[in-house]
Amino acid sequence: MSPGLATEEPSWHDPLLQNAYHDDEAELGRRHGRYNSDSEVSVEGSAQHQGRSSWPLALALLLADMFGLGALTLPGVFSRLGSVGALVALCVGGLGMAYSGSLLTRLALAAPDLRLYHQLGERAMGRTGRRLVYATVYVLVATTPVVFHIICSEAVLSLHVPGVDTMLRAGLVTVALMAPLAQMQSMHSVGWVSVVGTATMFAAVGGVLGVLLLGGKGGGHGGGQSTLGEAAAGQSAPALWLLRSVEETGALSTNENASQLASLLSRSKVAIIALLDVLFSFGGQQNWLRFAWSLRRPAEFSRVTGAGAVLMTLAYVVIGGVGYARLEPGFDPGRPVTSVLPDGAVSTAVNACLLVHCLIAYQINLNVWTHLLLHAGHSPRNWLGRWVRWGKEKLGWTDAADKATSVDLDGASRASSADDLQSATSHPEVARNEDARFSA
Repeated sequence: MSPGLATEEPSWHDPLLQNAYHDDEAELGRRHGRYNSDSEVSVEGSAQHQGRSSWPLALALLLADMFGLGALTLPGVFSRLGSVGALVALCVGGLGMAYSGSLLTRLALAAPDLRLYHQLGERAMGRTGRRLVYATVYVLVATTPVVFHIICSEAVLSLHVPGVDTMLRAGLVTVALMAPLAQMQSMHSVGWVSVVGTATMFAAVGGVLGVLLLGGKGGGHGGGQSTLGEAAAGQSAPALWLLRSVEETGALSTNENASQLASLLSRSKVAIIALLDVLFSFGGQQNWLRFAWSLRRPAEFSRVTGAGAVLMTLAYVVIGGVGYARLEPGFDPGRPVTSVLPDGAVSTAVNACLLVHCLIAYQINLNVWTHLLLHAGHSPRNWLGRWVRWGKEKLGWTDAADKATSVDLDGASRASSADDLQSATSHPEVARNEDARFSA
């Protein structure tokens, strides 16, 4: 960004200047007869801060999205990597999460006119960057709600509701439960609901830890498996599959070097499984840009991710450590820790809490996906926008605003050049802000 224009960027620490900035954006939208949806011009005008979240509420939102089912696999991580290896992996994951949040916050503040990932990718690498975002981040955004729908359906089945005995019926129940939650549009509203999701996940984890500490299975250290080789030799279905793959390739033989190679391969593969579980436990960054711009002060998002990283890392260490210490020697590290719960009231309560948490995580990811469809898909410059416009035309939903956006952009800007010049003369402060935003 040009140093000479730095003083004309909006200050996100001054509410008056921030509101004036969005008023300027609204004025520019009226001057061109449309709103620029790719930069998410606020339709609230000067009431920009209304419906935005404080950082503690954003923290609850982040925890509801990220602190989830991955925590239930962590005793297996301790079993596969050992205590020291698991602690190192979890600490690295927490530090990586905090750094990612700090980096994203700086990117957002450096380019306040860019609100979506593909815009950041395009600013950084042009068309290639935009395509990379669509091929990675947006594929994840689109598929995550599908995954949560399946998980919620499985959770409904685990409650043994009378008449709900198939995945189809459980899926219909999930749709019925999600229908009212999906009507919430703003992240501020979703944030208040996410407090319930975070609380139910902590309650579920607390119930499992209580069973393990007060009675549970008791016994040794996750099978006494403190090395990768012993973990691979245990009863883990993934570990046994990996060992079979080594045998089938002929890597095992009487030759001592070949045996050592096979042992190294099996240990490496088991370590990869554990590290993938850790990555899954800290996953969810594809939603962060949406979370950051839902804050009253986007600069506080680094505080949100830092606090979230500390809380999640501590919780993961407790869950993994207690599970590793209390589970029986024959416990399968490939199974979630909830599998040790006996049938009864505690198991039903834990499953109900997990269902509530998964529904709210489903709601968060669905909100991000629909937001992406509405804003990224509205742009006439990408394939998603063309498909959205095609669908609206087939359904007869095309209005004057849509027709205006389908006009060739170069021709439209040439046709409105006289109006731009007149408006820039009568509104010099708007023109200066426009130059500061789009000349970066």
